Amino acid sequence: MGPTIPPRSMKGPKRRAGIFAAFIAAGFALGGVGWAQQQECVGLEITPARLEQDLRWSHSYDTVVRNCTDEALRITTAVAGLGHDLDGAPEFLDSSSAEQALRLKGGGAFTLAPGATRRLRATAAIQKPGRSLYAGIVAEFEPLNLPAGTSVDARSRVAGMLLMRGPKPWRETARVVDVGLTPNADGTYTIYAAVEDTGNVHIVPRGTVQVIKDGKVLDTVKLAGGTILPGYKRRLVGLWTPPDGLDGRVTLNADVTDPPATGSAEIDFSRGEAAVPAARITSLVASDAGGAYIEVTLRNIGRIPITPTIEVIVHEDDFERARMLFPQTEPVEPDAIRTVAWEPELADGTYRVTARAVQGEELLDEKVTGLRIGEAPVVPEAGGGMPLWVVALAIVLLIVVLAALMLVLVRKRRSDDEPPPSAQPVRELSRTGAR
Repeated sequence: MGPTIPPRSMKGPKRRAGIFAAFIAAGFALGGVGWAQQQECVGLEITPARLEQDLRWSHSYDTVVRNCTDEALRITTAVAGLGHDLDGAPEFLDSSSAEQALRLKGGGAFTLAPGATRRLRATAAIQKPGRSLYAGIVAEFEPLNLPAGTSVDARSRVAGMLLMRGPKPWRETARVVDVGLTPNADGTYTIYAAVEDTGNVHIVPRGTVQVIKDGKVLDTVKLAGGTILPGYKRRLVGLWTPPDGLDGRVTLNADVTDPPATGSAEIDFSRGEAAVPAARITSLVASDAGGAYIEVTLRNIGRIPITPTIEVIVHEDDFERARMLFPQTEPVEPDAIRTVAWEPELADGTYRVTARAVQGEELLDEKVTGLRIGEAPVVPEAGGGMPLWVVALAIVLLIVVLAALMLVLVRKRRSDDEPPPSAQPVRELSRTGAR
């Protein structure tokens, strides 16, 4: 099941238990180069499933919700911020900035008969210069006539994703934050380079990793490309089979392109096996339970004990609002779990919560989710037009132009009222001649 967006009306510990029974992800898993398009209609469909656009200021388009089931559905649509985890799986986050930048007309709560469609009008606008827009239109749905005794938690959802770059100049930059490998059950290893998008637009980097031992290149592993959003990290991965009985230290040199970045790591092998830590954040939940509540669960998925530090960071737009470190003093054995909880003091608003697990300088895993404190503000429906900052800038420019024109007119009038320099002497000569 994919990440969830808690309904606005659901609060407290119940949200921590998990709201949705299913997440329809056929159209939304990140592919090798970008997010894949939905191939067939299953349950409920939103089209376009993925829209990529370079915006000048704003863009309006139609999105269609289609009921592909054989029963009537109760549907609620909303706008969410778009992010992704370290593996590239999309995350849909509560985000007031996304709600302001992407307006929906014809959305909200409605019902659809089997096979019926509903057309929504969406208007996307860049809110600030130098920004891009990454958002999703999310539709939660459930049968209109629920069987007796069915829990309200039995909901599903689909989403259409928007990747919209704002006006140039674009800053396409990246850095490699971690290089490593994880063992697979068949004796192979997944080699990865974790890449962070440090620019202001999404990127689709690719790369290679050279495996070197004693100065000799054992292999060059190709890393599949993947879409990375600004401020997010993603592992680019490739498959490698080590030589039988490999012993000693090997160096992994990662070379990433589009945009360029490099990184390296050293791994110790013994009898063909690498002693590497591996962990997965299996759950990250953030909710408003009369105040912010954040809970992180980590599982050791490797073959050796680990002592990871769990770090939780809370951002409001681009500003960090809170941070907490949970150091690990006792080893976490293979397949064991560790759960930490935190209740930061946060004002009403929407936040992005990032949880990461690190051991030394190695990034074991990272996940992100959204958090809304307080009630959601009422956002006007899409009305088209430019964003307010563009309108304000246009008004300022118009005032400057009008002021310049007025200054030119005033100077011209003064010039017309003054006699020419030769006029007075000529009149004097005329009077003298008349005498």
